[in-house]
Amino acid sequence: MAWGTGPKLALMGAIREALERNLELKIERYNTEIQQEQVGLARSSLLPQIGLSTGIDLIDAQNSKNSSERAAAIAKYQFVLDSLVLERSIGRFHFLDSPEDKAHFISRLSEYMDTK
Repeated sequence: MAWGTGPKLALMGAIREALERNLELKIERYNTEIQQEQVGLARSSLLPQIGLSTGIDLIDAQNSKNSSERAAAIAKYQFVLDSLVLERSIGRFHFLDSPEDKAHFISRLSEYMDTK
């Protein structure tokens, strides 16, 4: 039984969304690491000379780090949500499958993606 154009487009859209969210998640994790380093740098510059500007720099760095952690958490949530939309569009939820069924499905999906 061949799929119609509508289900194929919905599936491809769900795959695209999941891939975009995965990329966003990786970017946000990287940004969080950078912000953590900046907090460390701000703290180390605060120790030798305790002054107003370095204290403000530390607070700014901590706020940036917290914002990055929040964005990473949102990206992770969106990725999980998009993954569930993708699974719903193909009609199966992998968290219900056995490890053997998961491996078989991934193998079949890889073969399909290689031929398209």
